Amino acid sequence: MQRLKSPLALAAALAGLCAATFAHAKGPAIEELRPVGPWNVKYEDRSCVLQRMLGSDADPFLMRLERFGPGDHFQLVLAGGRLKGMEPPRRFTITYGIDGYAHTLDNFFTGADKNVPTIFVTSTGLKAPPVDGEAYVPVSPAQETAVRQISLSPVRGKTLVLKPGSLGAPFAAWRKCTDDLVKGWGLDPAEQSRLLRPATPISAPDTWIRNGDYPRGALFRGAQAIINFRLAVDQTGMPTQCELQRSYSGELFDQVTCEQLMRNARFQPALDAFGKPIRSFYLNRVVWAMRRPGY
Repeated sequence: MQRLKSPLALAAALAGLCAATFAHAKGPAIEELRPVGPWNVKYEDRSCVLQRMLGSDADPFLMRLERFGPGDHFQLVLAGGRLKGMEPPRRFTITYGIDGYAHTLDNFFTGADKNVPTIFVTSTGLKAPPVDGEAYVPVSPAQETAVRQISLSPVRGKTLVLKPGSLGAPFAAWRKCTDDLVKGWGLDPAEQSRLLRPATPISAPDTWIRNGDYPRGALFRGAQAIINFRLAVDQTGMPTQCELQRSYSGELFDQVTCEQLMRNARFQPALDAFGKPIRSFYLNRVVWAMRRPGY
């Protein structure tokens, strides 16, 4: 994957005092980062954010988790000097908890704002996705509570262990926030949670936007973007609204993204608990990179 070249407004959050400790073990060195202050739970208009500062006074580290609707997966943004040199195609692994799910990544993006190295992981979660044919069992509150650390390896030759504390209470607040988002879309979160079928794409999402849709001005400048979006989908499976929930470096891409999605996305409508078609939504992201746009 390519490096995001445009500045990203994250460095403003890199403030405050934190304490870093080092542990010694056989194999790669381990650096533990501990927090200062409480979790920051941000109820934004189009997303729900959890973030916490860790690290040291001289080298602060931001951990930002963001959801754009109900579900177990989230976008993870990490920012701090310790990530210098962590650019694709370098592969690294995120492990949630002790001996928990290990998510190996080679499709992350990097950027910088005011020389603060930043990693964007567009989709991750506390447990592995289901194997083909298996039903997915949602993450339980007990499983969230049990996760007290997130490990990143290798980071400049060592394992970076983030110690934000239990994820139980922050994730509970997150669920309340995403329920409020659904209400803001004019939908009943309880009804949406009991769907027999969500709004399901008829065609592959990666066909909705093609190479030729890359904005000419952005192509000449080498600009790239990550855009999270929501499509409102009616009872017939037609999209009725496109909302950009988060746009990183996407000013040149915002309009063309929604134009192409509204023109090309079509769905099997969501079915309620009784099998009746109802209004619902579809969430995804577009990654505009010089290689090609993708999801």
